[in-house]
Amino acid sequence: MFSAAEALKARGMRVTPQRIAVYNVLKATDDHPSVETVYERVRSDCPSISLNTVYTTLCKMAEIGLIRPIDAGDGLCRYDGNPHPHAHVVCTSCRRVEDLDVRIDLDEKEAASRSDYTIDDVAVYFYGKCADCRKLSNRSIRSI
Repeated sequence: MFSAAEALKARGMRVTPQRIAVYNVLKATDDHPSVETVYERVRSDCPSISLNTVYTTLCKMAEIGLIRPIDAGDGLCRYDGNPHPHAHVVCTSCRRVEDLDVRIDLDEKEAASRSDYTIDDVAVYFYGKCADCRKLSNRSIRSI
């Protein structure tokens, strides 16, 4: 397990307290936070950090493959501290994003050979309603 400083150095990023704090927030959570959420969480360790610094840090970390950007379909870019390709399930009501451990049969090499594309990344999303939203939906139907 790499420390935040080692992970940043390994990808060629300059190590700063702000970057370490942003990286640590993402590694400590699995709820795929937005820029604003990361900003709120980082401020407890770095009260003077700006939203712009958090935004540019997240963009740079995603660009170099240290983290993954996640599109939950709500117009917000969310981030995943796990940079390795894996599936996500997204609630179409509340837009909660969770990691999903499922086997995907089509890999990058097979996709490349079937499509004549060079595959740069893999993103698999499943969409549906989470248990909490289904319960809320069932309650509102019963109250009608």
